[in-house]
Amino acid sequence: MYIGLAVLAVLYFLNQKYSLVILTTQDIIFSILITMFFSRLPDQDIEGSTINDIVNMALVVVVIWALLTSNVLYGIIAALYIAFLQFINHRGVVHSLGMALIMSTPLYFIKPLFFIVGIVAYVGHLTSENQFSI
Repeated sequence: MYIGLAVLAVLYFLNQKYSLVILTTQDIIFSILITMFFSRLPDQDIEGSTINDIVNMALVVVVIWALLTSNVLYGIIAALYIAFLQFINHRGVVHSLGMALIMSTPLYFIKPLFFIVGIVAYVGHLTSENQFSI
């Protein structure tokens, strides 16, 4: 998490000094939230961890929403991901650059900066544990 926050601090100061990156207050707040979430996301494969509980709860909400709104594809994807989390080992596929890219990609469609923040936070967690794989 600290690596991601350090990157945000550098971007903020560069923005203040040179106006290189246009960051609104909302961008900074959302980037901090992304950093906090994505720096913990690789541990979603630990049964009973806070991030595991949050991810499972969010996925159940998506499944319920999908059933109520006839968005079957989203419900199927969320249900498959819930099942996927039950069968993986800690520091397995979730601790990889590929998963960092997969998990961060939706952020790109919100704002490319958020995608970068998500990747940095996720990979920062992986490198801090020396468990980085492709």
